[in-house]
Amino acid sequence: MIDSYMKSRGVKLRVNLDEPDVEISVFVRFNEVLIGVNTTGESLHKRRYRIYNHPAALKATLASAMLRLGEYRGQALLDPLCGGATIPIEAAHMARKYPVVLFRKDYYFTKLPLHDPKIESAVRARLLESINKDKYEITCVEISPKHVKGALINLKNALVEDTIKVLNRDSTRTETYRDIKTELIVTNPPYGMRTHNLKKISLFYETLLRVLREVYSGVKAVLITASIRQLEAATTKIGITTLHSRKVMHGGLPAKIYVLKL
Repeated sequence: MIDSYMKSRGVKLRVNLDEPDVEISVFVRFNEVLIGVNTTGESLHKRRYRIYNHPAALKATLASAMLRLGEYRGQALLDPLCGGATIPIEAAHMARKYPVVLFRKDYYFTKLPLHDPKIESAVRARLLESINKDKYEITCVEISPKHVKGALINLKNALVEDTIKVLNRDSTRTETYRDIKTELIVTNPPYGMRTHNLKKISLFYETLLRVLREVYSGVKAVLITASIRQLEAATTKIGITTLHSRKVMHGGLPAKIYVLKL
């Protein structure tokens, strides 16, 4: 590429691996070669609204994927283990049609010759015009007062503090949900790999799922975990149906997203 540019432009490009102006990726797979140009810059899972970082935070892109797998369309939503509130925030952003450009400004495509500032401005304006400020019924339950405070900070920075309710309660107790109505549950429970004792995770999953089924029987629930064997054992023991699942990577751990019917 450097030789080709030198031949056509008479300029030898300098390589900067830390802060490149143009980043070109080459993927070689068997007999196939894919060449692409990075137009976004930093990974899009970094939405830029997160100020408080939960120690076991879920990637925003995975949170969004889980909501889509649960067929979230703005209906009443519950996250019983919300941590820093990534899932509720992504849900509110989806419902209100918040574009990523509301929080991110630095994209690599602005450095490319094909970039047209007028087109970018027009597209940005259309995206911002599509935003709605409707109120959605989104509830976030978290047992840790520290994480509740962190979640509230993130909600404010994500411009959704007016449509998400954060409750400091225990997700494994039936009375926690006495005043919460929901049509969909999406959550990221602890895996036991880093922050909990693995031996206790099976009992925790079983207790949580029993309580949720007791209160929300028939409701769809979407969960992600790296403690795959423990979750599957809990669903089998309780008799909860797995509608479908898929493998993902999260934080360097092989995990699975499950769509369950309580």
